[in-house]
Amino acid sequence: MLAAMKPKPAVTEPACAPQQSPRDPLERVLTHVERHLFEPLSLTTLADVAGLSQFHFSRLFAARVGESVMAYVRRRRMLCAAARLGRNPGVEDEIEAPALIALALDCGFESQEAFTRAFAQVFGVTPGRYKRDPARYQAAAMERAMNQTPAEKPNVTLLDGVTRKDAFLVAGISERISKDNMQAVPALWPKLMQHVPFDGQKGPVCYGLCYGSNMEEGSFSYMAAAEIEPGKRPPAALTLMQVPAQTYAVFRITLGAGEIHPQMQAAMQCIFSEALPNSGRKPSGGIDLEVYGERFDPDKAGSVLDFYMPVEG
Repeated sequence: MLAAMKPKPAVTEPACAPQQSPRDPLERVLTHVERHLFEPLSLTTLADVAGLSQFHFSRLFAARVGESVMAYVRRRRMLCAAARLGRNPGVEDEIEAPALIALALDCGFESQEAFTRAFAQVFGVTPGRYKRDPARYQAAAMERAMNQTPAEKPNVTLLDGVTRKDAFLVAGISERISKDNMQAVPALWPKLMQHVPFDGQKGPVCYGLCYGSNMEEGSFSYMAAAEIEPGKRPPAALTLMQVPAQTYAVFRITLGAGEIHPQMQAAMQCIFSEALPNSGRKPSGGIDLEVYGERFDPDKAGSVLDFYMPVEG
């Protein structure tokens, strides 16, 4: 079964080789944000500007920019607000309420409280404290950003062509994932391994399924699973899920030594920020698959797995 689902690896150049394109959807979005910064902006609008589904646009934006698109919009608005505050620095601890409310509304916030919370997330202090010493707090915000250490560039290759895979049934353990509980993803795998192989399991291949994204929240569901024969019942701790027939672009990931989870995070960033845009393939939405096949060994450097992304055929 594993051989039947693998396309021929005809690509020799790494998929993450840097390339520039004048039609880069992220460039269009960033330009649109700057031109309409203080107008109503939404994930739906910006995904349309990019020409991508909301799901894949969100992952692409986060991979390239390092934060969600709406967090980026809020941060850009905060930087503009900080510039306005910094033009007239003073020694007072607080800004008069009418002036702060006006600034909040100008920056697209519905209330002074929401604006103050967002401002503090970027600069670490309230607008009133910032106004006392803008240079100090600008430097602190920049230092926090620069101290975010980038992960080592992963080894990702786009395999030749596309792969069509029929619908199949899996049994596994799932959890809702957000930026606050990303470590829940690797924790699912030991729970699954307690039950495999199980009666009715179809082959040794395991899958990581990504689906059901909520773009506004930045959350999605993840399932660690194995294929099961139709009509079979899995162990009570596992739930069934149908993966529909889909056409995929397949990205091969070769892991190095060390923990797998941070390498997978770096690989996903590479795929959505570089490999996918450079591939010319358009995502179709659906269920993304991490495929852990016969060449995957978590204890060895050089271990290989494939990431199947649904694309238009």
